[in-house]
Amino acid sequence: MLSVLRQLPNISSVGAASVAEAIQIIHVEPPDIAVLDIRLPDGNGLDVLHALTQVCRPACIILASAHVDEFHSTLERELQGIPNIHILHKPIRRDELLNLVRNSTASQLYGDSPFTASENLQLACMGRHSVRIECRDGDGVVGEIVVENGELWSARDAEGDGEDAFRRLIVSEAPHVTCHTISSVPPDERNIASNWQHLLLDAARIADEQAANSPDPHTAARVQSVATKMGSGMISLEEFEEFDRERFDRHMKAGAEAVLSSDLQQAYREFVRAESIHPGDPRVQSSLEQLRELGYS
Repeated sequence: MLSVLRQLPNISSVGAASVAEAIQIIHVEPPDIAVLDIRLPDGNGLDVLHALTQVCRPACIILASAHVDEFHSTLERELQGIPNIHILHKPIRRDELLNLVRNSTASQLYGDSPFTASENLQLACMGRHSVRIECRDGDGVVGEIVVENGELWSARDAEGDGEDAFRRLIVSEAPHVTCHTISSVPPDERNIASNWQHLLLDAARIADEQAANSPDPHTAARVQSVATKMGSGMISLEEFEEFDRERFDRHMKAGAEAVLSSDLQQAYREFVRAESIHPGDPRVQSSLEQLRELGYS
């Protein structure tokens, strides 16, 4: 597999013949991409995987083996909640491996986003981007929301997937949110078909109900804050049609692209231009408020 990976430009690769050697490499130079065999002389690829996820968050992890079926139940249990992981059966086709790695290296992974999960979702949908929004707490990934070409595609968390997972992730407002751009999503991974605006409004309603029913004032205040942010950040489709949608959409898309590339000053400029076209737009105001809090003007 190393000989195949070395055919790719701008990628340096190093091999390990054992669990111990692989873990040593991980600690010295954490990889962006990891290709792991399940069976190794002094253990298995899951031992390496556990060490890997404690040190870094690769853009792509590939588990490869001729014994995938034998380890099926173990893999299903051990891989739960680990993002960006793929299982390939040996023998692996050269084009399959190359395409998977190319798609992963084409993705851009950034640190914590200055925006919440709901705000990232709106930026991606308005800009018609394909992104993976990861929600994390101090213990790791809580779940993920995927947008494909501006359409809400899927959501998953530890409790399940689909619309229920989406609502949980949006309402929970995880303290750490990261946003990856992705090249494509397999059609069979889709588990949400509803309109993203309707689901956000539904999540805001649920947050309102939770705030009203919570006996803990701190929890109630936090959840109410989430509901307020989501409610103030929404705009009806009818209202959206009443102004120069093309120009507004162009600047919103450019602002979203700037956020995804971490050029927050340019993002601020684009959102200001969008604000001039449709003053008072709640999504623009929310984005500008977040950027001003970070010192951009």
